Amino acid sequence: MTLQRKTLFGTVTAGVGLILALYIVAANTLRDGYLRLEETAIQKNAFRLSTALQDKLQSLESNCKDWSNWTATYDFVETRDPAYIQENLNLDSIVTIDLNFMIFVNTNREVVQALGVDLDENEFTQPPDSLLTLATQDHPFSENTEPDSSVTGIAALPEGVLLLTANPILKSDRSGPARGTLLFGRYLDSKEVDRLSTLTQLHVEFQTLNSNLLPASWKKDIPRTIESRSPIVRRIDEKTIAARFVVDDIFNNPTLMCSVESPRDIYAQGNLSLKQYIVGLTIVSVAIVVITLILLNHHVIRRVAQMQEDVSHITTKREFLSRLSAAGSDELAELGHDINHMLETINQVQDELHTARINAEAANESKSEFLANMSHEIRTPMTAILGLTETLLEPDIPNYERLDAILIIRRNGEHLLQIINDILDISKIEAGKVDIENIRCCPVQLVADVKSLMQMKAIAKDLAFTVEFVGSIPEFIHTDPTRLKQILVNLLGNAIKFTEHGGVRLLISFLQNDADSMLQCDVLDTGIGLTEKQINDLFKPFNQGDSTTTRRFGGTGLGLAISRRLAQLLGGDLTVRSTRGEGTAFRLRVKTGSLDDVTMLDLHAIASITDSQLPTKTHTALPQLTGRFLLVEDNETNRFIIQRLLEKAGASISSAANGKIAVDKALEAMEQGKPFDVILMDMQMPIMDGYEATRLLRRSNYTGPIIALTAHAMSGDRQKCLDAGCTDFATKPINRNLLLETIHTHLQPTSA
Repeated sequence: MTLQRKTLFGTVTAGVGLILALYIVAANTLRDGYLRLEETAIQKNAFRLSTALQDKLQSLESNCKDWSNWTATYDFVETRDPAYIQENLNLDSIVTIDLNFMIFVNTNREVVQALGVDLDENEFTQPPDSLLTLATQDHPFSENTEPDSSVTGIAALPEGVLLLTANPILKSDRSGPARGTLLFGRYLDSKEVDRLSTLTQLHVEFQTLNSNLLPASWKKDIPRTIESRSPIVRRIDEKTIAARFVVDDIFNNPTLMCSVESPRDIYAQGNLSLKQYIVGLTIVSVAIVVITLILLNHHVIRRVAQMQEDVSHITTKREFLSRLSAAGSDELAELGHDINHMLETINQVQDELHTARINAEAANESKSEFLANMSHEIRTPMTAILGLTETLLEPDIPNYERLDAILIIRRNGEHLLQIINDILDISKIEAGKVDIENIRCCPVQLVADVKSLMQMKAIAKDLAFTVEFVGSIPEFIHTDPTRLKQILVNLLGNAIKFTEHGGVRLLISFLQNDADSMLQCDVLDTGIGLTEKQINDLFKPFNQGDSTTTRRFGGTGLGLAISRRLAQLLGGDLTVRSTRGEGTAFRLRVKTGSLDDVTMLDLHAIASITDSQLPTKTHTALPQLTGRFLLVEDNETNRFIIQRLLEKAGASISSAANGKIAVDKALEAMEQGKPFDVILMDMQMPIMDGYEATRLLRRSNYTGPIIALTAHAMSGDRQKCLDAGCTDFATKPINRNLLLETIHTHLQPTSA
């Protein structure tokens, strides 16, 4: 059978089947949909009635609280002052708040004052005995003593259904103790039912479950309504639908059945729509089948047949340079274009495979070069560290050689730490998790700090190192001073490293334009310079010019990549100009932020600031510590080093190998009245880590300082420790001066 005949047969069959299927669906699903819509609408009406009833109860409760939380009422229950009755319990006051009853009951469950009002006749009446009995019973009103406590709901009395609220009698500031209970009551009478009908625009009815007037159809619905606790729907006849639900009284007993009735307009409209839909569907379906057959034959079947003939010709004759006719802009034309593109792609595959192989080899070479560079950078200091530790084990080594070995070990350890920090920085930047501050800082003072850090490195290589300020500089800018200093230190460190003769200059200037104000820092050196190719690859991670540069000067090749990314995060950029053999010039620009009310410093003012920042040769003594410390550290070596450091500073140390032991020791010391003055807490430990131990200590009312010790230095680690309850945070490897200063800062005056 040809495609044309298959299409004709399939389209006709599908059209007939579609008509039958849609007729069945419409006759069942569509009608059911209207029924569900009708049911949903009447349930919403029931909820509207329930909401209106609750609004009335809440209004009643609000009025009752206004009276019960009043010092005058509070005193009246105690003194029974007639003046209160005369001034406040008059007919107009009670009618205004739409009440039938107001009853004052003291804490002995005795009625102090009971008022009833006939709202129809507008006169005082005597409250019924059934209500007075209800008001003086213990449950549920005896528990109604707290400021926010109240009993609000309905109560079925022989005289009728009562909307009731009861609140504790307190002073105006809601202080106590409570001197009793104030009850407000309003009959759910015909007037109130009419008000609810008018408010909801619905026909509503109410009947108590034990009423003799309850219709038989309502009685059948009682078990289901109580069980479901939601409105149930009854279709009374073809024209009327109703929803009924039960309301509990103040004793949580099902008491009142509420009914909402509505005409079945949705159902009638659904039947009419269904008939119109079926007639229209039949007409449209027949028309669609006929038109579809015509269009398919003209736009699809003939073109598919032609395309099949062309493809068969290409494959049979193996004429792969031939192309299909792909006129038009529809899917078949796109298919023709795709087949033509596929033929063109086949001719390009070999070229792409060749290019991919070259790129893969280059990537593998780059990876191998980086791993070799990292291996060199790590193994070089490790070789020195391991070799010198073996030297230190020799018994007859002179003291001066021992001291030199220790200093070399320390320098190489700091170099390893810098490599780790660089790798962590570039990983955080790549992941977009670098936290950039925007705080007020003095650029002149920041530059002076950088100069003091780099001056000795330049002197050690016998290089001239100068800092020059060009023009006026703002006294303060808004940026991240730590990251700005990191960039400058890296640029100046590289300039000094790659310069053998001459010197290094740092030029600071201020750029003002309409868009943003910029602080510009130019780092100029007379070093080895860069080629054009080296400049193009300079800011790529793990790149350092060439392997000769790496072997000669060392380094990971991450510093400039990190510096440029940080400069961009600070709202600026880092660029470079260089000539091979003549030197290099790096230009750093960062946004200054708002300069409103900021003083511009001339060269004289800048000189006075930089002169005051000149470093001195004074030696600051390490702080001395006193008191009892608990050191929590699972690594025995770290525990030995930190304990020795703290004991030399004067502290008395008790140690623990995990969080559980630490908690036990700390709680035992607290029970003995001698709590530890400071707890140093490692955060990663077996059995119980430092986070859980800190939370347990804080829950046990330990209020002393807890200083976190952790090798985690990524963003958010400090906040994680503080959230657990730590007072401060120190990273590993331990900086002796910084750790002692941190502890000294948090020591209580009594133990300092």
